[in-house]
Amino acid sequence: MTNPGNNPIEREKREAEAEVQSELRQRQSEVLSEMRAPDDRLLGSDRSGLVQRLVRMVTRR
Repeated sequence: MTNPGNNPIEREKREAEAEVQSELRQRQSEVLSEMRAPDDRLLGSDRSGLVQRLVRMVTRR
């Protein structure tokens, strides 16, 4: 039996998953930065809108 680490399909899957996770972390970071920004627009319902946007980004994939 061959080493599963050498399987090109499995390697592609791992690389794709790593890419998705990296993009997700980047998007989460961007949204969290917006939430932490000391900006008048981020008061009240606008902040909850950002939370909803973050949830949609996380669950989209």
